[in-house]
Amino acid sequence: MLIQRIKVSNYKTYLDLDLDLSVDEERPIILIGGSNGGGKTTLFEAISGALYGLKIENREHFMELVNQGAVGQVKPEISLQITFSGKVLGQEQK
Repeated sequence: MLIQRIKVSNYKTYLDLDLDLSVDEERPIILIGGSNGGGKTTLFEAISGALYGLKIENREHFMELVNQGAVGQVKPEISLQITFSGKVLGQEQK
């Protein structure tokens, strides 16, 4: 299975991220780069959170994870979504 897309809303540095990660079969590599504080680690934490769930200890911890630009503007919630594709039992699945 390959990650095709990740959508992140109101999580740390990401107010609204919709990242297409689809690749060409001939070139199946994606590089993630950026400056310090640019959100590279947060992207991988969001993927992990979408797969395994966020470990939120209490309300204060939750408020640390919510994008500060979203506080007071929208309902305080975090959304992490991943779309996969790949072959299951010989058939392409999404």
